[in-house]
Amino acid sequence: MLLLSMVAFAAPALAQESARQAESHLQVGIRELKAGNLSAAKQQLLEAVTQDPNNPQVYNLLGFISDQTGQTEQGIRYYQKALTLHPDFTPARNNLAALYLRKGEVDPAIEQFRRSLRSRPNDLTAHYNLGLIYVQKGVYAKALENLTVAASMAPNDPAVLFLLAGAYFDNGEKDKAESVVRRITQLGGKDPQTLVRVASLLVENRQYEQAAGILEDANTLAPHNPGILMELSQVYARLGRDEEALNAIGQFVEILKASPNESSGTVAYLRVAEQILSGVRSQDPLSFRAGFLLGEVLYLEKHYDAAVEVLQSLSDQAGQNPQYFNLLGMSYAGASHLPEGAKAVEKAINLAPKQAEFYFNLASIFQKAGDNHSAIKILDRGMAQGNRSAPAFFALGLSYFNLGDYRAALGSFQKSLAAAPSFVQAQFFVGRCYTKLEQPSEAANAYQRAVAIGPTFYPAYYQLALLELDAGNIQKAVPHLEQVTRLDPGYPDAHYQLGKIYASQGQLSEAISQLEKAITLNSGYNSAYYQLGRLYEKMGNTAKARAMFQLVRARQKKKLETYQHKMSEKN
Repeated sequence: MLLLSMVAFAAPALAQESARQAESHLQVGIRELKAGNLSAAKQQLLEAVTQDPNNPQVYNLLGFISDQTGQTEQGIRYYQKALTLHPDFTPARNNLAALYLRKGEVDPAIEQFRRSLRSRPNDLTAHYNLGLIYVQKGVYAKALENLTVAASMAPNDPAVLFLLAGAYFDNGEKDKAESVVRRITQLGGKDPQTLVRVASLLVENRQYEQAAGILEDANTLAPHNPGILMELSQVYARLGRDEEALNAIGQFVEILKASPNESSGTVAYLRVAEQILSGVRSQDPLSFRAGFLLGEVLYLEKHYDAAVEVLQSLSDQAGQNPQYFNLLGMSYAGASHLPEGAKAVEKAINLAPKQAEFYFNLASIFQKAGDNHSAIKILDRGMAQGNRSAPAFFALGLSYFNLGDYRAALGSFQKSLAAAPSFVQAQFFVGRCYTKLEQPSEAANAYQRAVAIGPTFYPAYYQLALLELDAGNIQKAVPHLEQVTRLDPGYPDAHYQLGKIYASQGQLSEAISQLEKAITLNSGYNSAYYQLGRLYEKMGNTAKARAMFQLVRARQKKKLETYQHKMSEKN
């Protein structure tokens, strides 16, 4: 009898031990998954399956890992196994539906989301995704059935509210759409990023006047923001308010001139500006201002020959405009027509001898020609003019900065600040000079003063983040980068740096999201493509990783071939 008793109690004890081990492997697997270690997570979850083959949560997580690593068919099998064990396990059913949706299999996705709602009528994920699918299919009445329920469950969720407003617009229910838009602006009315998204929604639905008003509010909250200014200029152009469009582009150009090479997204902004200005000129070919701004944009795009062509067409209207001759001269110089460039800038100096930047532009042309002796004489001429205003010192400092003389630039920017203590760009460039001079503490102090002067001046936050990254203070860099993305959602470099940080911390999904934003904003961002390739490789998605690496290699090869072709032409 004693032996029989021992056998009778052995099975429950073993079952309890297996359950304990299965739960332990499951929890370790979850921790590894959250850390982005998908391979280690999968190993732990497979161990959990051997101990307890009847837990739907384990199969759901295995399905997620398979999905993330490009093994979609295996992912489907894992999700289906979870649902075989527990048909009402909605996380697995929603994940299966989302996988079908990414594969383009819309009808199976709809069926799975509907089955989730039969099990859980108030499942937010299912309602939201069904609404999204029906919007994409153009079945707006059905979309609204799901989205109104989703909004009742998550009344402050921006993703739900934006989709709901769009669906109301698409269904012709303008009043309801505008009511939701007002709700969104009430929730995030002090956030420039939210206002820009609202404006984009209104633009999509041809509500240009409202969009203009909201973008004007965003511009007030976040001045010096190229993305907002470009959105504004596009809306003004659509409304036929050409002068206001030109004003916005003019502000945008001045920001770029005052903060050169600050964002890899500049190229995209300039392309938009060029398109708007070309449109304005087609309507009013005699507009000197539109033509001059187009010349400035082409110059900033480094399309020097095109800039010269546009500016030459304005010669009859230019009169004695010194800025015109300065730009014409610098465009000639950019196109390597140095004698013509020097002649035009010299004329600008004769017309405005107190304009400090003209002397430095002329000096840069002589430096490009290898005549440093003449360049120094020209700089001495500029200093002898005695213009001691804050803008003059700033222009002087910017010229020194671009010439690589950071010590001289620092002195000029400090003089600019002495004349105008609230000159945020001058304070910012004090920091840039200290950075170039490898004095990070002084640089950080300067950037902190810049954001104290101008709390929405996002380039200073970005430079603070870079200083923290250089010092190895990753966690201190993150808030600065997040502030940049709030103030300027179109700043790709901030998204890139956040992506790298998240990747280093094992937050792979967040890293991929940030890097994808970076390449959306700047399609030529090779470093972001490379980092994405490394992440996909780490996740086991070799096909996507290979595609990223091949794209980078192809671009590098093309760049090398272009350089070699230019060198052969010179020789």
